[in-house]
Amino acid sequence: MLEVSRSGYYKWLSEKANLNRYQVRREALLARTSWLFHDAKKRYG
Repeated sequence: MLEVSRSGYYKWLSEKANLNRYQVRREALLARTSWLFHDAKKRYG
């Protein structure tokens, strides 16, 4: 249907599940920033 090989699909799926260090750090920073924003009663600056 999608004309994708089975091995290619599973390779893509495993790579998607494995986040690299940059992505992990970016998600952690986003979570921390969001927490700080909400802790400051949704005020910025």
